[in-house]
This record gives sequence, C-alpha cells and structure tokens, in this order.
Amino acid sequence: YYIDEFNSSDDMILNCLEDLMKPKYHNIKLYAHNMGNFDGFIILKCLMNNKEKHDFKFNINTDNSGRIMSIDITRKYIKAKKSIKISILDSFLLLPVSLDSLCKVFNTEVKKGIFPYQFLNKSTLLYSGKVPDYSYFTNLDYNEYLNYLEQFKSTEWNSKSETDKYLKSDLIGLFDVISKFNESIYNKFNINISRIRTISGLAFLLF
Repeated sequence: YYIDEFNSSDDMILNCLEDLMKPKYHNIKLYAHNMGNFDGFIILKCLMNNKEKHDFKFNINTDNSGRIMSIDITRKYIKAKKSIKISILDSFLLLPVSLDSLCKVFNTEVKKGIFPYQFLNKSTLLYSGKVPDYSYFTNLDYNEYLNYLEQFKSTEWNSKSETDKYLKSDLIGLFDVISKFNESIYNKFNINISRIRTISGLAFLLF
C-alpha cells in the first residue's frame, strides 16, 4: 500500500483493513511496535472520521494510564450469521525496547533498515534523486550514512521504493522477533504470548 494508489491516507488504511476482513484471518493477532503511541492513533482516527465509508466495529483496550494496548476490529455478516475479528496489539508492551535492539538480541535474519524520517512529507512522497542529506536521518552514525550512500552510486534514491523496502524489513524483523519470543515462552512455560498484552501480565502468569 502506498499513498499514490489512493485518494487519501484514510482510504489506504480502510483498504488494508478491508483486505484483512477475510474468513482466513478471523481471530488473527497483528503486532505493531509502539502501536499505542503511533499506529493506533492513526487507525482509530481513520475509523472514527470515516464511519460513512465502512461497517467495522472497533473496541479499544487500554491500560490504567489510558495507553492503547490493543484494538479489536470486527465486521458482522448478518446473512451468514457470523463475524470476522482481527486484533492489533502493541509488541512494545511485551518487549519494551527498540525494534533495532530486538532484531539484534533475537539475531533476526532481516535487521531494521535505515530511513530519513525527517525527509518524507507530502511534497517528497514521490521524490527520486540524490540520497537525502545526513541531517534527515536520526540515530545514524556518519560512517553508516557513508556506507548507505555507496548503495546508490549508480542509481537514484526513490522515496516510494525505499519506503517500501524499509517497511518490509521492519515487518519481517518484527515477525521474526515475535515468533522467536513466542516459541521460547511456549516451550518453557506452555504459554502463548498472544494471550497477554504486557510484559507485566506475562510475568504475573509465569510467577
């Protein structure tokens, strides 16, 4: 999904949710790292501001401080007398360190990528040209930046393709982290982490 394929970012989000509302995805648990402070707000804003465009029902689960722990999204099929539900959970609440650190700790095959967060805006979504200046990158050593530049010696840097590449590496890395973490907890304690929302909740079950 990329914004140039849709009329708006809200349409893009709704299209993604529509694609997930399939019987094969019923009761699926989806993880987004730091969802409660970022992705969750974007999804909820979209759902609340576009009620005329969808028939989804949603439920927000929060902790005592009001932080979003998970979002359940449901669609009811009245004629078929069934419903489909997906849940979006915050992996940061289970593993409260950066995704970059988690990929290193769990030795994932795909590591968190490099991206100039400060560069991307409405006017640069379809940019193609020189690699953005070092000042647009955060938490990046200058030598790492120089190595990154080497990848584009004979080709242009493209916002759409680099965004796609970066997000895919994030998704694959997080999937690997969650899979390995769940396998470890299940093998040792016979507990599936999808039952729990927070690290404190997991600790309560273990001890």
